[in-house]
Amino acid sequence: GVLLGIFAEHVATGYGFLSLSLITLVFYIVRIPSSLFGGFILDKLPRSTVLSVSFATTSVGLVSIGLYPNQLSLALGALALGFEASLVPVASMAIVGDAAKPERRHMALGAVYAWRDLGVALALIGGAAMRNAFGGIEQPFLIFGMAYGVCVILSLYLARTRGL
Repeated sequence: GVLLGIFAEHVATGYGFLSLSLITLVFYIVRIPSSLFGGFILDKLPRSTVLSVSFATTSVGLVSIGLYPNQLSLALGALALGFEASLVPVASMAIVGDAAKPERRHMALGAVYAWRDLGVALALIGGAAMRNAFGGIEQPFLIFGMAYGVCVILSLYLARTRGL
């Protein structure tokens, strides 16, 4: 939602179509290979580690855009979002596979997708609303960065309570 909403709008209006294309390319150059290798990574590392590192990287990337809104921080933010967008769904599916009983797994996977899609919609709408309310782009990126920081804490809590 962040990438589709305020991120893309900011790059397109502030830097033009070529910059939007190049920064979007960075996102997919990272996302595609890391999606393919996500399962391998999750076989080697604890699920909570992958989640917390993915969320922490994205948090830093978004906060850096909020503090230093330039093309370099936007590219680094796209890089971080690419890792997060590829590894978090794989980790979430692995957690469901580990934790849910086979007869309930389809409902657990459905719930994961429903919450994810709700998050995307809220990020799209919330980013635009925050941009309009604050009159700038920096504050929404800082707020989204802090939200990803909360996800880091929740991921670490998941590890402590579930041993994942």
